[in-house]
Amino acid sequence: MNRYVSCMKKNAAATASAVTFILAVILYHKYLMGNAPYLYSVSDGFSQFLPIYKDFVDMLKEGKGISFWNFSVGFGAEQSYIKFLYPTNLLPILAGYFRNESAMMITAAWMQVFKMVLATFFTVMFLKKLEFQDEVCCVAGVMYALCGVLILRGHWWLLGDECYIAMFILWAAECYYRDKKWQWIPVSTAVLACAFGLYYLYLYGLELFVYATVRYFYDKRPARDYWRFILSCGGLYLMGVCIAGMVLFDYGRSLMGTARYTATKGYADQAAAVKIVDKDVLFSGIVSLFDVNTSGVFQNYTGALNYLERPIFYCGLLAFFLIPQAVILSKKRTKKFIIGGIIAAAAYMIFPAVTDIMNMFVRNEELGIRSYRMSSLWIVIFMVIMSAYGLECGIKRRGFHKIGVVITGIMCIGVYTLCVRKASFFGMTIDFNVTRWVFLFLILWTIVLVFFGWQGKRRDFSAWSMILVSLICILEMGHSARTTLNVSAQCANQFYDQMKADPLGYYGDLSEAIHYIKEKDEGLYRISGVRTALNPYCSPLYFGIYDSSYYTNINSPTFEFLNEVYPESFINDLGSKYSTGVGSDVYLSAVTGYKYLMRVHGSEEAWPYGYEYLASVGDIDIYENKEVLSFGISYKKYIKKSKFEKYNDEEQRKLLLFCAVLEDGTDTILKEISDQEAESLLCLEDMEAYMSCVKERQKEAFVVDAWKEDRIEGQADLEEDRIMIFSVPNVKGWKVYVDGVTQEIMEGNIGFMAIELTEGKHVIELTYQPTAFWFSVMLSAAAIAAYIIAVAICKKHSKKG
Repeated sequence: MNRYVSCMKKNAAATASAVTFILAVILYHKYLMGNAPYLYSVSDGFSQFLPIYKDFVDMLKEGKGISFWNFSVGFGAEQSYIKFLYPTNLLPILAGYFRNESAMMITAAWMQVFKMVLATFFTVMFLKKLEFQDEVCCVAGVMYALCGVLILRGHWWLLGDECYIAMFILWAAECYYRDKKWQWIPVSTAVLACAFGLYYLYLYGLELFVYATVRYFYDKRPARDYWRFILSCGGLYLMGVCIAGMVLFDYGRSLMGTARYTATKGYADQAAAVKIVDKDVLFSGIVSLFDVNTSGVFQNYTGALNYLERPIFYCGLLAFFLIPQAVILSKKRTKKFIIGGIIAAAAYMIFPAVTDIMNMFVRNEELGIRSYRMSSLWIVIFMVIMSAYGLECGIKRRGFHKIGVVITGIMCIGVYTLCVRKASFFGMTIDFNVTRWVFLFLILWTIVLVFFGWQGKRRDFSAWSMILVSLICILEMGHSARTTLNVSAQCANQFYDQMKADPLGYYGDLSEAIHYIKEKDEGLYRISGVRTALNPYCSPLYFGIYDSSYYTNINSPTFEFLNEVYPESFINDLGSKYSTGVGSDVYLSAVTGYKYLMRVHGSEEAWPYGYEYLASVGDIDIYENKEVLSFGISYKKYIKKSKFEKYNDEEQRKLLLFCAVLEDGTDTILKEISDQEAESLLCLEDMEAYMSCVKERQKEAFVVDAWKEDRIEGQADLEEDRIMIFSVPNVKGWKVYVDGVTQEIMEGNIGFMAIELTEGKHVIELTYQPTAFWFSVMLSAAAIAAYIIAVAICKKHSKKG
């Protein structure tokens, strides 16, 4: 036994990491063996990450190279690909490239195991820096790896990375604080930036500032040293930001340009500082302290919001007993800091103002959600550290405070009993197969901690006692994780089977139908109707086709256009996230380049005017728009935006076919349409008028000769001066060349690109190159070079003493 303890002390991080690896493999074996598709365990996995991964794989297989623009998102949007070179993203992509989609999902599951091991490793390393005993570090490391945040957020894929990165950053900060080893701060910051982007840098900067402040006040160091440390940390943090400059630029331009960001800027300003959080949300947070599965798991969860958005504070029932012990057994000064941390965590749960303070410089709904997620993780980290401190105090005292343990056990059982009884009042369904285990372990911990370490007051806390504590902790948290993962595997297989059974799913007849269209027609066009019954907004990117319906990340111009002329396309009142059905509208489908429509055979929904039956592939009927318009159409008349906005949505969609919409005050060669002309056009109800207008638009349209995602080449032959509007969102980075000369881009038809053209034949080229891209590349290269030189200089000086 002494040999075992000695080995663990010498290799605490390796020992804890090995234990975590074994536990993770056992827990995730269904995913690791391919018996359940990992990315189907939650809807975001197959509606967001799987399509993006497959899109990346398809680009590699087709040899297109990485394009920073993608027409499969909305009417086209900036696509962030560089962040998917991050290892936990890149390895599944490479597995998909060299093998298949199944290998991609198995590799993604192995990445989750990898994240858990890293989380354990950095937890142990950080606690060792705080001078905790090795046995305590190992127990705390395993507790953190099996906590509710890591288990559940690991299924929300990217958020699982945050768990180990947070500990990496804390360890790096402590290395600098204690040993003046600064090298890890830029590295950890760069890793954070590459994984999560700009806003997390802002949040973690705030968190590190708070952490450094608490550490200095606790150690009573002089104020002069404090400010020197803060400023030097800030400089090192900035170096890490610059190292990741290329990734940050790529991620930032795609995020900041989306409607999900810009359309909700004012959200945080509406938050009331004194408003208390809804009782059901608070109740949900309290219940999640006891077990991640108490109220059901994943798609079966019936509590407030859902498990992935709401904080998951569960990090083992042992934490309930050890945190009070930390307060009881610590010195007076330490008590104050622990109690202050508990009050701060409680205030976060109860008052939205706490979260709002974190967003004081970035007023945005989307980013506010992220601060909630991150703050809940930091509360869990605080609980793990305080639990480790309580265990440390118990070891040094050779036992725990008996009365404190008993009172804690009684209070926990009482509170949990009350939660179970009151759950129905808050709309929660309690899983009693899980609750009985919570009660059992609460009683078990009470008994074990009361009688542990009392063989004699002068004897050391025995190794057997630590082993027993470790085993019970693993048993309790492992049971919770196993219950979660078993249900998640069932959900994954259920979703996967539904996707295979759905004719419009990833693996149904839809795939063959799209393959048929692509072989028949290599032009540039949009396809409507590509949406599954399971998730009606995720298919276009998965199949690499162009349709305006896609989950999240439609950009601001697309949102502005649809919000004005077709707001009903936003299927759940969240226009910044969801859009569908544009290709089914006869007028919009014409002006935005929809050529094909797909429906399930036997569907009672009528197809738009102008579409003719083309073919059937399995259960999918394909219709072709015989009067399709190009991605670029020309107009000889226009209407001011202010006048256009006065018409209703249906009238606006009609007008788009007859005249261009330009911003007020635009200096143009076109003649403005009069109110009488507009009214007379709107009075035309028969489709012959529609067809005549379509014919007119076709005469002098943009003819595409060659294209790829970020470059479109073609020509136009005009009989008179006109304005040409491309159904491409007006986003910085696009350039239009006419006969080799750069043209000024205007905004037309609310959110799209427009240029003026004189009569005659013209060669037109549209290219997209992210602005300041090469600057970001050079910034990263310079920062990496500066970091390497600084490390080399420091090593040289250290050798000289």
